[in-house]
Amino acid sequence: MISLITTALPFRDRAGVRQTNALRSWRAVFPGAEIFLMGDGEGYDEAAASLGLIRVPDVARGSGGLPRLDSLFEEGEKRASFPYRGYINADIILTSDMRKALLEAPFHRFLLVAKRCNVDIEEALDVSDPSWEAVLLERVRNSGRVVRGDAIDIFLWKGPVWEAVPPMVVGRGKFDNWLIYAARRGGVPVVDASERALAIHQNHTYDHVPGGAAGAADGTEARENIRLAGGPDHLFTISDADWRLTAQGLERNYCDGDSRRCAEVDRILRGLERRCPLWLQAACEWRIRVQRARRGEWAPLLKFGFWLCGRITERR
Repeated sequence: MISLITTALPFRDRAGVRQTNALRSWRAVFPGAEIFLMGDGEGYDEAAASLGLIRVPDVARGSGGLPRLDSLFEEGEKRASFPYRGYINADIILTSDMRKALLEAPFHRFLLVAKRCNVDIEEALDVSDPSWEAVLLERVRNSGRVVRGDAIDIFLWKGPVWEAVPPMVVGRGKFDNWLIYAARRGGVPVVDASERALAIHQNHTYDHVPGGAAGAADGTEARENIRLAGGPDHLFTISDADWRLTAQGLERNYCDGDSRRCAEVDRILRGLERRCPLWLQAACEWRIRVQRARRGEWAPLLKFGFWLCGRITERR
């Protein structure tokens, strides 16, 4: 069904437990999946043998030694034999909700993403227990924290999505944001599945990164990723997906109801300056309110004129 690629920290101590938990969950959720463990590191051979992974050691690295995104995708594409593909960070636990969401996407080619939910998990998961998903999801509901959509840990897709991938490095910020921008720039539907399935992220420290969490998000390598992306305008979040899966099915997203951002995204995708004219924001706001009216929320649509008058007054 699906070919998944990932790269990992050394399989030792807490990182080894987290990554083994994640990979076991992928096996449970996608039986028969090809899972490619890219790069090389301590415990890779043992993990591959015990979890049925396919080792791909020869991956290009950036100047700091981190695996390069273009090489990961290129090597994975050479070997993948299933129509569905994916890149997932190695500490992300999946549940069967993610498989269901993936299969509900109606497009012949698309990119599916989901927000992550941070949760403390210290112990090894037993995915052979039939109740493991129910127990885990209850834990997530009680103590998990959903993270805003600018940290993206899971990408699932079908069909050609990216024509060319820059030599960004993974394990640092911003490459994930570029992947959403580039898919949308290429006209590929980007589907936010967060309402239906979360990527469960096991909390951890950033002791392995110079500068800690700040270094991973905004350090030298993250800044180089921004340069390779073409600048900060080319860094999209999950909120910039153009579709979302809801309990009622697929619907347009409109930047989670933010008409200003919706207009900015439209300008950026057309290669124009980010600053958006009022008429474009008003058009986006109208679409958002019409969508809400279709759900039975009529008040926002009836108040559109007041909203527009307020925006015109602000610009004077």
